[in-house]
Parts: sequence; C-alpha cells; structure tokens
Amino acid sequence: MEVLDKPSIDRPFSEIFTTENQRLPSWMDPFIDYLSKGVEPTHKAVATRLRKRATLYTIRKGKLYRKCRSFPFLKCISLEEGLRVLLSLHSGICGNHAGARNLAFKALRTGYYWPTIEEDAKRITNAFLKCHKFANSPIAPSVPLSFVIAPWAYCQ
Repeated sequence: MEVLDKPSIDRPFSEIFTTENQRLPSWMDPFIDYLSKGVEPTHKAVATRLRKRATLYTIRKGKLYRKCRSFPFLKCISLEEGLRVLLSLHSGICGNHAGARNLAFKALRTGYYWPTIEEDAKRITNAFLKCHKFANSPIAPSVPLSFVIAPWAYCQ
C-alpha cells in the first residue's frame, strides 16, 4: 500500500474537468448573429453581402441550416467537422474511394454543408494513393493510329 501525502496533479479539478466549450470563431457566426439577433457588420458592403447570403440559411432549434432546392435542409458544420465527415465518407464504412465530385455530392446527400466542400473533397482525394493507383486510365490504342487514304478521288 502506498500513501500519497500530496496531490499527484498541480492544477485544481475545476480546471481539468471544465464543462465549458471553448469554441473557435466559425464561418457560421455572422449568419447566426444576423438571423437570430439581427446583428450586422459595420462595413456597408459586407453587411449587404451578408443580408443577401443570409436568405439561403435558416435557424432551427439553435442550429444553422442551408436551404436547398435539391435536398432538404442541410446542416451547416464547421470546416474541421467537414473534413472529418469527408474522411469518414471517403475511406470509412460507406467509402469506395470515389472521386472529388462524387465525394462532395455524397456529403451533401448525407445532409451536411460547409462552404469549402468541393475544395476539401479535391484535397482529400488527391492525398490518397489508392485513388490514384486504381483510377480509370484513359483508353488509348496499343498501336499508333495510321491514316487510311481512300482509293477514289473526291468529287466536289
């Protein structure tokens, strides 16, 4: 049996087991502030652009969703969450190492949205060797093409 006469950690428990979420700024913050509180940016051009773009979004139960014609409401997520979603779709249980466009569309079908979805999908598919190794190669003839000249003269 070992007896400890002082704590084994230096920080108090309140610092270690904090329940506060320390959230970093996100691309969604201006939309959430504008739609829920009516807060606009001070710069006139930025405020006008925000007002126009905010018509594509709505807030339901405290979460930001993007309105879309082809899909139901798409849940807006942060860029870090978006990368995790793309990685799980690309190589996870439902992954087939698809191309960038197919991967981005699969994330939309799953119900997620973030503004850099296409660029992130391109970056992820370019990073995987399997995608390049087993990709479709262009069909080319095994021998060079030769010209066949017709034996009759063309009439004009």
